[in-house]
Amino acid sequence: MRKSGPEQLLGLVLSLLDVLFLAALLGLPVLWIGTPFNVHFGPRLFTIVWHFWYCAAPMLLLAMRSVVQYKATRLQIAGAAFWEQSWFRHIALSLVATFTFFGAVEVTLKCIKFEVQFPEVMFEGKNSEGKTQISQVENDPVLLWRFGPGTIFNGRRINRMGFREREVNPVKQPDTVRVVCMGDSVTAQGRPGYAEYLHRLLTNHPPTSQRWEAFNMAVYGYSSVQGLRLFELTKDRVRPDIVTLYFGWNDHWLNRDSDRQLMAIKVKPLAGHVMDALRNKRFFQLILWLVNPVDHLSRVEEKNSFHFVHRVVSPNAKAAKRWELRVPPDDYRLTLTAFIRDIRAVRAIPVLITAPRRHLAQQLVTGNHARSVAEAEQLHDQYLEITRAVAHDCRADLLDLARIMAGSDCDAFFRPDGIHFDYCELEETLQHDPDQQPGLMRIAQELDTKIRQIVTTEAWQTNRAHTVEDTLDKPAAARHP
Repeated sequence: MRKSGPEQLLGLVLSLLDVLFLAALLGLPVLWIGTPFNVHFGPRLFTIVWHFWYCAAPMLLLAMRSVVQYKATRLQIAGAAFWEQSWFRHIALSLVATFTFFGAVEVTLKCIKFEVQFPEVMFEGKNSEGKTQISQVENDPVLLWRFGPGTIFNGRRINRMGFREREVNPVKQPDTVRVVCMGDSVTAQGRPGYAEYLHRLLTNHPPTSQRWEAFNMAVYGYSSVQGLRLFELTKDRVRPDIVTLYFGWNDHWLNRDSDRQLMAIKVKPLAGHVMDALRNKRFFQLILWLVNPVDHLSRVEEKNSFHFVHRVVSPNAKAAKRWELRVPPDDYRLTLTAFIRDIRAVRAIPVLITAPRRHLAQQLVTGNHARSVAEAEQLHDQYLEITRAVAHDCRADLLDLARIMAGSDCDAFFRPDGIHFDYCELEETLQHDPDQQPGLMRIAQELDTKIRQIVTTEAWQTNRAHTVEDTLDKPAAARHP
């Protein structure tokens, strides 16, 4: 029997309301997990946060459907849609029951103040009081964390490539020699950093007839394992000719898991964002606590009520045997060797740099990076020897800054932490870039000297010949994207 016009219209309206009702039900968990998130409308930025009243949306749609159905019945217009089908009601009721359960668990955990505060990424040397502060970084499913392009870190803007550096075209221009400086906070620090000073030296007095450029691809807190992963992700796009490696400090800091363990699970970016969002949900924290309650939580009495909080276990406590170096010595040796191999595979020259130090600060112990200052200094000296040994075994260029800057004439270059240089922990408060940064400028000068030695070697000539051949073999579109 053919339906009349009003019946068809009623069926269409009811179907639309049913679809919107189901979409609202499915959208609730997505909104709950995803918030807060930012939405851009032209120049304006809006932040959407979770509100309990969002749950009223599907109920409101269901109420609207009931009103439409009631009015149609009064007008003697018959109509039906998805809600009248048993399968649709089963799906809807199952979703409502599931969301109600998790919502009740979340509310209950909040009422009893159950919370696991997962430790954030922290870096040294952020202020003059010698305290460790949380850095403004973004979680990354592959690299663990990274700088957010366009943000400001310690007085310098993060460029579009994601580094604390001037804006650089990721695509290398023809007849250009590119030097990429990779490393941790020592390479990333400075206003500007030593890579920028090196860029000026190479630009003003090029070692060869080609155009030269240098920039840093360093991130605060990175170990050699993270640096290697970063190089693997960017080497084909950046196409460097010389890569300098200034690692070692973060490699021998203590952590509950090694970097290789933390980076062992590769997930898609979407899955990584979901996992990052779940870390703030109480039911997800409860699951982790149930897996291992002793290591993650302690219950403390606060104003006559119990409050479950994250417990940071000192490496000097009974659980010390479970703490390990972020990159153990053998892994550090293998990582540097792999780094050299991958750099040479793209016809670039690796330059290993040993990280000089002075007496290390007690804040490394209070920050749980080391068990003692003496042990931290011993470990660092051990990693310096590994760097030298790898350079020797792989016949790679070595800039032994630890020996070059060992004299007392370089003492003034170092900050109180014994690691960083010049104005490191003060950079965020500086109104203008300083006229002089003698420590970073000295590193740039030593690198400039090393590079001018490299361009006279047979390895350099061979690499340049192969680079020219590779460029000529590529189609014009590939050479000029």
